[in-house]
Amino acid sequence: MVPRGGGKPASDNRRCAHCKDVLPGRKELLDGLVVPPRYDKEIIEGSKGAIRRAFAWANNILSIGFSYPAQDEYFVQCMSDGLRENPNSEVKLSLVLRGKAGTDPVKQRLESDPRLAPLIGTLLKIDATDLGGFEAI
Repeated sequence: MVPRGGGKPASDNRRCAHCKDVLPGRKELLDGLVVPPRYDKEIIEGSKGAIRRAFAWANNILSIGFSYPAQDEYFVQCMSDGLRENPNSEVKLSLVLRGKAGTDPVKQRLESDPRLAPLIGTLLKIDATDLGGFEAI
């Protein structure tokens, strides 16, 4: 079993954000709940219900630094499932990446995703306005 959570040692597949070397047991990499990289996501199975419930009641979502990559397609499915249960008349999703050049392709990909496309324009509004990247947040 791989330790997870705040103050716990990182798993042996944890990598340095700068040089990408394997850094097993690095406590400073885990300050709170950390979702492991794609190659170690068993924790996700237990989180899917919470993700769906969050989208079912949210009306304003701020997505910081998440590009909705293909390997995390479970997240878009959870988003779609939760939004279908959302009673609000509008849900705004604001994308914040490293500037408008990064947010536009993500917005286009989300708007064309078959799971979200029926919700675009009726319930879900995606805002890819350049908020100055991470520094503005």
